[in-house]
Amino acid sequence: MTMSKRRWTILLISVIAAAALGLAGRVIVPPLYFAYTMHRQMDDKERQLLYRINHKVFASELRNFANEHRWSFPHESDGFDYFRATDPNVPPDLRALDPSVIRVFNDRIEFECGGAFLSFGIVVFREGLRGSGTKEL
Repeated sequence: MTMSKRRWTILLISVIAAAALGLAGRVIVPPLYFAYTMHRQMDDKERQLLYRINHKVFASELRNFANEHRWSFPHESDGFDYFRATDPNVPPDLRALDPSVIRVFNDRIEFECGGAFLSFGIVVFREGLRGSGTKEL
């Protein structure tokens, strides 16, 4: 019993389609899974930073850090000092929150997480300054 030309064509197309789907799955799914996982982790970290820490203590720690590294010294420039989480000057309590960067300006501290792609953070102003932003915690 031999297969007709039509059945061979259908079988060949089915094999090629299955191979293409398998290849697409191996090429497309891992980056999508990575992006989804990274986004979920950043959402968890954002919830921790916004809802699960004591913001008064957090602001106090950041202000103490800024006093030690910029605010206690006269700075004429409007620039900022830049600290990564791996910097030994960053206190362990702040380092435990794994920031991407901490920027200390003359009037505020920016505590950022998430890196370049999923950036979020908290800005703490000097005591007595009203500040600005999307939400006041």
